[in-house]
Amino acid sequence: MNSARNTLTTVLVNFNHARYLPHSLGSILAQTRPSDELIVIDDTSTDNSVEVITSFLPRHGNARLIRNRVNQGCFANVNDGLKVAQGDVIHLAAADDVFYPNFYQVGMALLQAYPQSALFTSRSDIIDENGHNLDLPTPWQGYPSHQPAFIDPVLSARLLMREDGWFMGNTALFSREAVQREGGFPLEMQSFADGYICRLLAAKDGVCFSPEILGAWRRMAGGFAASLNDNPERARALIAAAEQKMLAAGAAFPPGYAMRWKGRQQFELQRHALSKAAAKSASRGVMRRRTARAIEKFRAALLLLRLRPWDAMANLRQRIALYRGRN
Repeated sequence: MNSARNTLTTVLVNFNHARYLPHSLGSILAQTRPSDELIVIDDTSTDNSVEVITSFLPRHGNARLIRNRVNQGCFANVNDGLKVAQGDVIHLAAADDVFYPNFYQVGMALLQAYPQSALFTSRSDIIDENGHNLDLPTPWQGYPSHQPAFIDPVLSARLLMREDGWFMGNTALFSREAVQREGGFPLEMQSFADGYICRLLAAKDGVCFSPEILGAWRRMAGGFAASLNDNPERARALIAAAEQKMLAAGAAFPPGYAMRWKGRQQFELQRHALSKAAAKSASRGVMRRRTARAIEKFRAALLLLRLRPWDAMANLRQRIALYRGRN
């Protein structure tokens, strides 16, 4: 691994997100530790995105816009940005997310303190299309550390087996060298491309983690993640592709991890279907709503025991901690 972690490149990919660009670009420009390079790639937007982008670029000391002639999709653009970026560290900024002012400062400081690490990540808020926070406070049990820390590959592998939902792509900073070593972000992984690389780098090189909330991920009703939940066949194909990719990585992941990851994803997919069914029944009156919720919780518990039996106790501890936090 290259020990130099002095420069940071922000790569922002946009397609028809003119509405959100002022929030995303504004938060990047407001960082207490500015990025050393800003690359914005517009993927043939048909709204006024380019106009918005060009109004922000002069406010950064080293910024440029790349305009595609043909729509390529998010991670094809990300890989293009990776090839031309000059920074030692890369941040993949979504055009609809928001980044809190000390994100770069905290992340870069940890990566400089632990040059053996290939990745930094932190906690994140989840917001809706209008910027309202959707997330309840999450119990500490779901995260690997109570304080900023370096988690070495051995511990990372152990944590992956126990719980791997703490990787947030929007607050991830990647070693450019390490991602290039892996051949870039795998396009066949689609929306899970950054999640896969996060897990792979953590298992191989270790990860720096901060429990501080350093950004906000905007959950869009028509976004890719939502569309996968509503298209089970497509989601199953993606899960199968990711499982094969993990198995092909050999000893990079701990034995049995691919199976556990698959079970977690299958659980989330079926859990979403249960929630949709319960919401439909809930619209038919108070008694139906209460019955539907009770049935949903019971079926979800059975799903957890069937698809994620190894996570059952950890899930119970998280729910108890969350309950205590509310009372």
